[in-house]
Amino acid sequence: TEITLRVCPLPAAQQTFVIDCTAVGMSRQIAALANLPTRPAAIEASPIAGKIWIRFDAPESALPALAKSIEPMAAQPLTAPAAAAIWADLREFHWASSEGALLKIPAGLGALDRLRAVIDSSDGTLDWHISLGGDVVYIAVPDLAAEALRGKLTETGFAVQTIRGSGPRLLLPHPLPQIVHDLKTCFDPDGRLAAVPGTVRETTGV
Repeated sequence: TEITLRVCPLPAAQQTFVIDCTAVGMSRQIAALANLPTRPAAIEASPIAGKIWIRFDAPESALPALAKSIEPMAAQPLTAPAAAAIWADLREFHWASSEGALLKIPAGLGALDRLRAVIDSSDGTLDWHISLGGDVVYIAVPDLAAEALRGKLTETGFAVQTIRGSGPRLLLPHPLPQIVHDLKTCFDPDGRLAAVPGTVRETTGV
């Protein structure tokens, strides 16, 4: 058995900012942040709350220049205790209801508008959260609406992982992206492993 650990040094200093914006303009704001010359260490956003949280990890002397780079976005700095509370709440999914399902969808910057269209077309108001650092989106959805939402997501090309609640643990879209088949060919050129499924795949564990 071999274990590889990736470690990073603690930053010399951190500064967290918050931006208030509408859900409609959020994709544009996030894109602007992601394309900064010095990209923030973390970009998290809540379309329902209308907030984007940004964190810079850098030497103390660099923080003023980094703060200036987001001044046009009306970013407001948070105190260290307030920032710590925000990141703890996000890490523990305190924003999501403890009832119902919590879904995880791989979705980078280019897929946010397409994903938002699926969410907006669903029944009821769903709470969702964008975590651009990992290129994932989390959706909190009542159990009764989870199955229909999973179906809409896979039909539009998204993979869905259920990390809390009932239902299949993993659903893959149909048809699968070509990169899946290319990776299978690369790692299994002789076809000794199970064939790549040609339809939506369900698994009971992750």
